Amino acid sequence: MRIEDLGVMKNVIMVDDKNIINLDKAKRDIAVESYCKFADAAKILDFTSVSIWEV
Repeated sequence: MRIEDLGVMKNVIMVDDKNIINLDKAKRDIAVESYCKFADAAKILDFTSVSIWEV
């Protein structure tokens, strides 16, 4: 059974991290690079977006 068979929509993968708005460019670049796996997963799973939250 697939999620669509249950009438559930796949819309967003939510991710949080403390470095995405870091003023240190090197730390920010590492954080951005770490999100690539979530973008790849969203594409494979046919999600429409990835939402990144700063906590």
